[in-house]
Parts: sequence; C-alpha cells; structure tokens
Amino acid sequence: MKYCIYILMTLMMVMAAGCSSSKDAGKITSAASTVRTASGVTTNSTSSRNAAALPKAVIYKMNGDYSQYVPITLSRSGKQVISYPAPSDLTANSTPLEIGDGWWLDRRGAIGNHTAFLTYTYDQYRALKQAPTSDELMNHIKSEAKVSEYKTLPITLNEALKDPSQLQQYIK
Repeated sequence: MKYCIYILMTLMMVMAAGCSSSKDAGKITSAASTVRTASGVTTNSTSSRNAAALPKAVIYKMNGDYSQYVPITLSRSGKQVISYPAPSDLTANSTPLEIGDGWWLDRRGAIGNHTAFLTYTYDQYRALKQAPTSDELMNHIKSEAKVSEYKTLPITLNEALKDPSQLQQYIK
C-alpha cells in the first residue's frame, strides 16, 4: 500500500511541475518583417500573433462577370467538393465588391486555387431550404466560369472594407 501511495505522490508532483507557467506565457510579441505572398505582393509589416491569425483579404479576376454566382472550393482534381456555404451563411454582404479593372474583393473567404462557381446566384442559393448535396453541387457548376487571377493581400478583409480605395494599389 505504501508503494502505491509513493508512486501516486510522485506522479502528482511530476504533473504539477509540468503545469507550471513562465512569466512570458501569454505575452503577445510583435516583430517587423517583410512578407512576400504567392501572388508576389510584398509588404513590410509589424504583426502580432493575433494579427497573423486573421485571414488576409483576397482580390481576384474572373474570365467573365460571375460575381453574382456562389463560389465553392473543389479538390485539386476538381472531382470533389471541399468547401461550400450553407444557404444561411450567405447575406447581402456576401457578394464580392467590385474594385475596378475587372478586380473583385472576396468578402466570404471563398476564392483560391480550386474555386468553381455554381449556377446558383447568391439570391437563389440563400432561398434554398437546405444546402445541396455534394453531387447536386457538382451538377450545378458553371464549367465556363473561372478565376483567372487572385492575390492574397497583406491586409485583413476588415482593413480592406474600411477603405476599398486603397485596394487600387494592388491591382496594378
């Protein structure tokens, strides 16, 4: 019995030591850095852990005006649906914001390498009682609609929405 109590006390001490915290735990640090995105946008920024965790704004061009059609994300092969919204996820502010010269600001975080556009407009999709199945979504892809170019910006979506005129600098 003494042996079991001794082992139990030793385990409790080890666990207590592992739970101690340092003075620096939870501190948010920042550092100036140069960031280069895949699209070639370079910026000098001061960032913190919180700012780094926020998604960056994305601007994009299409091979036609498909701005009223709901984008979804497909697998690399294009044969499976990876991500799509529920009808209740879409609001009047979900549609992309035109910023000029054929460029749009993605307000949903849905545009990337494997984006496809549905035959559903935002209004039609919002009116659905439930989200379509993956097979239904695959049958509603506008095959001609493509993202021709996109850029991940060094600012967050909220920063972009505060002053959309600043986005002009990224489309040149």
